[in-house]
Amino acid sequence: MYVCDLTQFYSERSGGIKTYLEAKGEYGVRTGAWKQLLIVPYKRNEVLEVPGRKIYRVHGMPVPWNMQYRLILNPLACLRILRKEAPDVLEVGSPDLLPWSALYYARTRKVPCVGFYHSDFSDTYFRVSAQNWNTWRLASLPYTIALKYTKALYNRFDATLAASQPLLDKLRRLGIENATLVSLGVDTSLFAPEKRNPQLLQALGLDPSLPSVLYVGRLSKDKCFPLFLEMQRMLWERMATNCLIAGDGPMSPQALELQREYPQAVRYLGYLPKQTLSVLYASVDVLVMPSRYETFGLAALEALSSGTPVVFQKNLGFLCADMGQASFPVADPSPGAFADVVAKVLGMDRERLGSLARRLVLDRFSWNRTFESLKALYVALRDQRSLFGQ
Repeated sequence: MYVCDLTQFYSERSGGIKTYLEAKGEYGVRTGAWKQLLIVPYKRNEVLEVPGRKIYRVHGMPVPWNMQYRLILNPLACLRILRKEAPDVLEVGSPDLLPWSALYYARTRKVPCVGFYHSDFSDTYFRVSAQNWNTWRLASLPYTIALKYTKALYNRFDATLAASQPLLDKLRRLGIENATLVSLGVDTSLFAPEKRNPQLLQALGLDPSLPSVLYVGRLSKDKCFPLFLEMQRMLWERMATNCLIAGDGPMSPQALELQREYPQAVRYLGYLPKQTLSVLYASVDVLVMPSRYETFGLAALEALSSGTPVVFQKNLGFLCADMGQASFPVADPSPGAFADVVAKVLGMDRERLGSLARRLVLDRFSWNRTFESLKALYVALRDQRSLFGQ
């Protein structure tokens, strides 16, 4: 099977979506289930070939408010690639111009086309703005339009994939009738408690006797990074901790400023490759995930797999389910409430929490399970089209 993935949410320093797509390609190579065609934005046009994967990097314009990302503004270029490569199944991972090229190709070639709702863009980018301007009646108009666009677009796909139950429920309430659950997974051999490095904190110039708090992700307002910064300041009023920040984004200057202000306690590490990140996860005491609109939350799953507990906003992504005693929801999304819960977790038995977290991930999450479900869906959609001659 020749499977094409198209998305704008991809860069050399992006996070969860890139992780998913790379794991998907590796699964295809390992099992022979598919060969992957990947179409993503880049600073220039080029084609890369690696075992089991063919990657088209299409010129895209930088996103002004987040320079690590680019946007492909020429959907015809993508359509030409699709016609040349002739994939059997298409999966679209962003809601902008690319879906229309994919849907047009799928209709003319009579092949399945699915959409993966990786980003809850209506709430992330439009709902907050509407709430901030609630004194103006027209302020909610962009949010309303975004919801209508979401329904119109995703009902055109043969299936719409949601990575967590709350997101699936939301899409169905919105009127997206083809929504189905495909949970994500984690590389449990890479993200493992055995990666813990007792010398890491000292090597970074931090006090290894102090508990360590970690943030991993894009440094931006939509990820609630300002909440994390304020939470950390409030936590220091109660107890001494190390603070480690891994990621990149428009708020990198604020991370550097915090490090300059607290040089003995803060390390801003920038973007880290997953091999380095696995050591970091296993070597700290808690991961804080303040984001409000995560469709899944891969960083949290990677931390849990590494034996590290997670503090997160209540009802966030896959963490909305019963995650046992390894993760800690914060009902009140305020810096003070987060600081309270983090302080509580840091006072608990780290080894016991780590054991619970690891066991939970091994029992419930794996990439094999994710892609076996996806393969079955692809085959069913392909057979359905063949049966009905669509």
